[in-house]
Amino acid sequence: MKLNAKKMALIVLSMVGVAMFDNIKGVFLPGFVSEFNTSYRMMGTLFLACSLAYMAGSFLGGYGMSYFGKAKSMQFAAFLASVSLAIIAFYRTLSGLFIGFIGVGFATAVSAMVINTTIPNLDVKNHAWLMNFVHFLYGMGATLAVRFSGYLIARGWQYPMVYGITLAIFLAMFLLSFSVHLPEEENFKQRALPFTATEKKMAIVFGVALGFYVIAELQTGAWLVNFIVAQFSLSENKASTYMSLFFLVFSFGRLFGGLVAHRFGLLRTVSVSMLLAAGMYSYGLFAGASGLYVIAVSGAFFSICFPTTLLALKQYFPTKLNRASGFILSISVGINVLSNYLMGFLSDEFGVYKAMFLMPFSLLVGAAATIYIQYRFSAQASTDLVCDVDIDE
Repeated sequence: MKLNAKKMALIVLSMVGVAMFDNIKGVFLPGFVSEFNTSYRMMGTLFLACSLAYMAGSFLGGYGMSYFGKAKSMQFAAFLASVSLAIIAFYRTLSGLFIGFIGVGFATAVSAMVINTTIPNLDVKNHAWLMNFVHFLYGMGATLAVRFSGYLIARGWQYPMVYGITLAIFLAMFLLSFSVHLPEEENFKQRALPFTATEKKMAIVFGVALGFYVIAELQTGAWLVNFIVAQFSLSENKASTYMSLFFLVFSFGRLFGGLVAHRFGLLRTVSVSMLLAAGMYSYGLFAGASGLYVIAVSGAFFSICFPTTLLALKQYFPTKLNRASGFILSISVGINVLSNYLMGFLSDEFGVYKAMFLMPFSLLVGAAATIYIQYRFSAQASTDLVCDVDIDE
């Protein structure tokens, strides 16, 4: 099925909408704490509830697509996100925030599954480029959303107004989804091959590596602005410039980083990138206000870790890629779910500054797990140094 303007518009709206919701909550976190007179621990619980909803959406979304197809699943996701965002925007209470975040968390998981399973079935010359471009859209959406939100806060806008803009994006996505035909998977039975003992152990370590990386990326998006506001008494508008720079560097790094990975090896690139990101992040925290730009620029080394790790799975699980991917992503989401509450707890007990060291620590754990995979296991199809993976198969 060919990629036309309507399909591309649906992909763009989906990625920008998800990026906006995922990352503006970090800009509004200080406002949530003050408006509802609550604690960082409660905000961590809010993010935890959203992550649990995302996990549920990831698990149930596959069943939904099997029974109802991609088009109806996308319509449901856009509708649920719209209703949930309306609750956030118009029902201005802490309970409304919880209900809305849970609904949008579930909906964005379903929409992400639809997009990620649609791209490989589109008739394009280079699926790898399209997938990287989609990830680039997410990063650019996050960059613009964070900066724009900070700008609007400085001019007196409050969170319901900005979430109203996100609502408009998902409403447009909902209306467009009725006129877009998405390719469906052919029905066929595939024998479920069980993991060997070695493969299961390897999959668990992959899940740990990916999960701790995800902690560093997503918790940076959720907490960096709040850290800057609390630690340096800057406005949300000024603090959002650093967050925007992080995502801007992150976006372009993700767009071009694949060239580096294919030259130096997939997992080798991931482990070195995590170590460099951890070093820069730690230096930035120790350096104070002058180190904020260093933290922002570290986004370049964050950028390629997630997609490159997923790409490497085909080398290590050549005959069980789908099963391995689902298992590994479930572990990584589960690890990140716990980190949402942990960040709130650490911020309340030890202060936001000390809590931010969870990010470089997580990157070091992720790098250690990745290095362990390189030296403990051998790739099943090819070595990590021969990066001729054809993800179009």
